[in-house]
Amino acid sequence: MTLLDIEKLLDMTHHMSVHIPIELIISWEQSEEAWSVKDNCLNFVYVNRRYTELITPRFGQKNSLLSPFSASIEEHDKLVIQTGKRIEALALLRPDDHPAPCCLYFERMPLYDRRGNRTGVIAHAKTLTSVAPRGFIATDGIGTFTFTPPSELFTSREWDVIYLLLSGLSEKEIAEQISRSLSTVKFHKSNIFQKVGCSCIGAFKALARQKKWNFYIPPTFASAKYIINH
Repeated sequence: MTLLDIEKLLDMTHHMSVHIPIELIISWEQSEEAWSVKDNCLNFVYVNRRYTELITPRFGQKNSLLSPFSASIEEHDKLVIQTGKRIEALALLRPDDHPAPCCLYFERMPLYDRRGNRTGVIAHAKTLTSVAPRGFIATDGIGTFTFTPPSELFTSREWDVIYLLLSGLSEKEIAEQISRSLSTVKFHKSNIFQKVGCSCIGAFKALARQKKWNFYIPPTFASAKYIINH
């Protein structure tokens, strides 16, 4: 970032309704993650390039990526204003909502002035990298969620069963989730194990972790959602 760029940012801050330290804006302008600031009336005061991409409709589209979550985001902002605390959320963008579907991690926190007055809400969003408890002892527990089938070896229904098996569900619970009989689930499970040469669930889970199949979310379970953690 050049001195001229910084001078432009300084000039921009003079027209903002909420004071934002120039050091924060410089950091956010150079960040590859999404940052924004709203005032206490929930009007945008600042957005960086990455956040702009989230709230601007793509070419030929009427809605932005975050449009389906407008009500939830407003609730999230209001909770931060009411509590004065940082509050996290997870957003799942459906395959038809995003060219490269992803899970987003959001955190929203209060912005204060020098006198300690709450002046707005800072929002931060980034692509979610999943870390399972195993990730602290082995690298196969760390990865990024994907909506693209990792292999053509299995049918879409088999991927549904795999997703639920790796989530720790029993055969009976899987049958309830996918509205199929227990015998049908056993049939799919047997086919899955046969295709990869596994004789038990332990061996299959180990193989799945090695191939990062545990980070795949099938379309059946990929409905758009914004979950606030509070």
